Amino acid sequence: MEDVHKINLRWLIRLRWLFAGGQLAIVLLAHEFVDRTLPLNQLLLLVGFQALSNVAAVLRQRRLTRWSHRPIVGLMMLDVLILTGLLHVGGGAQNPFSFLYLVHIALGAVLLSSPWTWLIVAATIGGYGALFFLSDLFPAQHGADVGHHFHGHLRGMWVAFCVTATLMVFSVHRITVALARRDRELTEARAYAAQAEKLASLTTLAAGAAHELATPLSTIAVASKELERQLTRAAVDAEAIADARLIREQVDRCRDILTQLANRAGEGAEVPQMVTVAALVADARAALWPELDRRVVVDSELTAEKWCLPRRTMCQAIVALIDNAGDASAEGMIRLSGRIEAGRLMITVEDSGCGMSEEILRRATEPFFTSKDAGRGMGLGLFVVDAALKRLGGRLELRSQTGRGTVAGLVLPKVEA
Repeated sequence: MEDVHKINLRWLIRLRWLFAGGQLAIVLLAHEFVDRTLPLNQLLLLVGFQALSNVAAVLRQRRLTRWSHRPIVGLMMLDVLILTGLLHVGGGAQNPFSFLYLVHIALGAVLLSSPWTWLIVAATIGGYGALFFLSDLFPAQHGADVGHHFHGHLRGMWVAFCVTATLMVFSVHRITVALARRDRELTEARAYAAQAEKLASLTTLAAGAAHELATPLSTIAVASKELERQLTRAAVDAEAIADARLIREQVDRCRDILTQLANRAGEGAEVPQMVTVAALVADARAALWPELDRRVVVDSELTAEKWCLPRRTMCQAIVALIDNAGDASAEGMIRLSGRIEAGRLMITVEDSGCGMSEEILRRATEPFFTSKDAGRGMGLGLFVVDAALKRLGGRLELRSQTGRGTVAGLVLPKVEA
């Protein structure tokens, strides 16, 4: 999330380019169509100085590591001085474009806190007042016959009002949009922090569960092995022996899963590696039940490009989506594809189930929310997948219509190795 001072400084620099271009256009038009006696060289020199100061501000911005209000205040005070110089050279207090002081006041009210805004107000009041003093000090430059220029001054006031109103609305609107975007990013960051906290709690819970379940699983493993040995000695039905062996194998699998959970709770983030989608799909299918794996149809046009990804995390995410698709589509087929769209990797899992309603789709990634029957799920699969993808800068996309199945997509940006 960007700092508010960084956003403000960036937009002020952009607006100063607009101010410089507008001032240049006004100077040239005034000299050409209003008064050819205007000191064009002096006016252009002041406009050029503002442009050069903005170049310096851009270069300075790139070197800043800590953001504050000071660069903004400095640039705005400089703008007030430049505007005062332009008005002084262009007619002094008689110049109708003195309305432009209001633009700086409006910008100060949006960009700065109250004390600094009042400093800008004081500077504009002082600058406007200085025009009267300079008019008395240089009467020849500003002209003594005020009545002769009064008609043109009134017209100029109307033009100045139009320009000032336009600049104020434009400036305030753009700054407001930028600040709204910053607030939106802040809200998203807070939501992500809350999600990360929930995920950390789940990791701790998983580690505790692994510790607590280790003893009963060991007991079951020993008992199933002894049962298999006794059934073999008794030469009973081969199917009973196979069932006992299956129990022991599945207990061993549960122990491996719990060991991984316990290890993962105490280790840092997984190191990404260069891997293809085909390799990820192969890892995921190897972790599936044989009955479920037979229902998976893999797209023959998987992208062959390698991406820098945490392999185990992505494999678990794909497995979670396939498990959900298998539950949703009963005996139906599950289509898995991987492609590149707009520079992003998209791995999609599409089921042939009955789809999800808008309410379920909206809450699908909430922790402990599930639409499955009791005992068939805890409502954590999509939550964990969504959290993992957000850590990688990606997102989980869900598209579903009632009666037409669901498409779940893992969308990931390109990351350099």
